[in-house]
Amino acid sequence: MYMIKVRQEVHSIYVTVKKHNAGELKQNLMKLNNQVHQNIFKIGLIEQHVDFTDNKIIILSKNKRIPVLNIIYEESKDVSHIIERLVNINYKTQLEKKLVELFDFGIEIVLRDYDPTKNTNVVIIILNKDIRNYVTG
Repeated sequence: MYMIKVRQEVHSIYVTVKKHNAGELKQNLMKLNNQVHQNIFKIGLIEQHVDFTDNKIIILSKNKRIPVLNIIYEESKDVSHIIERLVNINYKTQLEKKLVELFDFGIEIVLRDYDPTKNTNVVIIILNKDIRNYVTG
């Protein structure tokens, strides 16, 4: 019987997350939000606005509604609501994963709602620290 000794080394990896000024962070958040929207709907957002307050990031956006969703909504509001719920869950999951990965945000919760009559989305990201911890200046 042979015994093989394996030596394990532990390496620490330190990731430095660059702090952005508020304007840069807002631009980067809008780009990310648009990317997530494109991943799901294959079409970009028309307009976005980002605000910070305390430990919250609020993103308002307008988009074009995908025509097939209008058909589903007209034929069956129940089915439409189920689809919108599933899309919201996927959207929030993708967005939260990227926010942590790219900005190292500590996130309490990501909330999202969509009003099909106004083609408007609102995303509220509640951080575990004040946004000033992630912004320079």
